[in-house]
Amino acid sequence: MAGVTVGHATLAAGDIQTGVTAIVPPGDNLFTAPLPCGAAVLNGFAKPVGLVQVAELGLLQTPILLSNTLVVGTLFTTLVREAIARNPELGRTLPTVNTLALECNDGWLNDIQALAVTEEVARQALSQASEQIARGSVGAGRGMSCFGLKGGIGSASRRCSSLNATLGVLVLANFGTLSSLTLDGVQLGAAVAPLLPELAPQQDAGSVIVIMATDAPLDGCQLSRIARRAGAGLGRIGSYWGHGSGDIALAFSTDPLPRPPADDALEPLLAAAADATEHVVVDALLSATPVTGFRGHHRPALRLLQGKPRPLSMAEGLQQQPFDGMMFIGYHSAAGEFGVLAHTINGRAFYRVTNNGEVMAESDIYAALGAELKTPLWLVSGDDMLQRWIARYYPFAGYACVKRAISQNAAESLSPAQAQAVIRQAAERAVREGGDTLASRIAPPYRLEVMVARPALKDLFCLVPGVGRSDALTVHYTREDMASLVGLLSAFSVLATGQG
Repeated sequence: MAGVTVGHATLAAGDIQTGVTAIVPPGDNLFTAPLPCGAAVLNGFAKPVGLVQVAELGLLQTPILLSNTLVVGTLFTTLVREAIARNPELGRTLPTVNTLALECNDGWLNDIQALAVTEEVARQALSQASEQIARGSVGAGRGMSCFGLKGGIGSASRRCSSLNATLGVLVLANFGTLSSLTLDGVQLGAAVAPLLPELAPQQDAGSVIVIMATDAPLDGCQLSRIARRAGAGLGRIGSYWGHGSGDIALAFSTDPLPRPPADDALEPLLAAAADATEHVVVDALLSATPVTGFRGHHRPALRLLQGKPRPLSMAEGLQQQPFDGMMFIGYHSAAGEFGVLAHTINGRAFYRVTNNGEVMAESDIYAALGAELKTPLWLVSGDDMLQRWIARYYPFAGYACVKRAISQNAAESLSPAQAQAVIRQAAERAVREGGDTLASRIAPPYRLEVMVARPALKDLFCLVPGVGRSDALTVHYTREDMASLVGLLSAFSVLATGQG
């Protein structure tokens, strides 16, 4: 959100895993030039400072500080001193200031009784505020847990063209039970939980703070309505505002002069607030890093792998830690075989891929890689043609069939909701049953051959050391390990894409 800056001060040493996050609105002196503000208390199991006057006057007079529950007083004092420094007569000839400090309980990972956050730490967060927002296990988010995993700071934004406005959202995520975790409408917690048997459970408690900023010239009443829609977003991702959770949302405008539009014109911003809140929590989960803190308590983190090239392509990360099993979702028949969108790695560049003379689908390549890295194949999803392939070569693996192939580009498919249900049921069954069969159709040494779409690609690929020509359209490469072949295919794909 233009004009709004965010700063963090992080304490990460042994039992002390906490910090402060500062949200600094535009303006040199918010006490003399306050901004319109509104709040929504979704569940009031919380110890904030400043919300009563925000509800009464609809004004924001200080930056917003976030930290753990037992240091709210320290945050209050820090903000008072900052306001006095700008307004020497504050509380004397001038009124007192309404500071805004919000909290979540990070006592699982942080020794909250240590009261480690000082005024100096809070001032550090304020002084380091910038437009570049660090997210995850930083600042106030350092010791926070979310759905039994590592939570913390997340951010998201949405554009509302009808109002020519932007909505920026920041979250301090410290709530949720793993069994309730829902992503894109799919309840994932029940499938994830068996994979993390050592995970300490978390109740839907601990609190969540959602801060929204917009450049729309709204008044306090309208901003309260915007803030209240955070509840819809939290519900989508799996929160029910548990008994012991302080769930609070606050929204402010960066425009000091309210020119409120008609209430029915707020519809896009209301929808944006709910949508951005859902995604801001996902951002917090995916931005977080694992933390071990107080009394050895630990929270693992979700990880997001994206971008290209990746050394192990769609199996990137498999080499970094042990996994119980693999699931291949949305796979296709091999290049040159019949099936919907049949291809191997790159349908526009590779006409056929073989290994030791055997035609290879992506499922074969990654199953062999998994076997090399001691990770069994548990489940595959795709069309009925790939189902036959998997049944032939990997009869021990589960399969979720979601479409019937009619041609290369046509299929009779289940609806998205039906496909999700089929895949979810198959995944849950695969997790319950597990399995440790390591299977590969081929054995080393591996001779990879790739038939390409045009001679120019063959010439380009042969520039890679070790790659040889088999014929006018085919190159070959031999290695003892499957990981090297996957990396080479990934490189070939990127090179081919660069050639148009």
